[in-house]
Amino acid sequence: MANRTRIFLVLFTVLICIGVDQISKEFVRSHLPRTRVVLLAGGALRLDYAENKGAVFSFE
Repeated sequence: MANRTRIFLVLFTVLICIGVDQISKEFVRSHLPRTRVVLLAGGALRLDYAENKGAVFSFE
């Protein structure tokens, strides 16, 4: 029984990671400007739009 639980937790974690990855990519595509840098927290956090085709969870 412990092996089934462990397998379920691993698969569940992988699916959650893939889901969060895809949701965050879609959010960035629709909300982050492609041509300029967004500075947050007085410049302590810098957001640049970048794409890496063929990365781990790119299903396109």
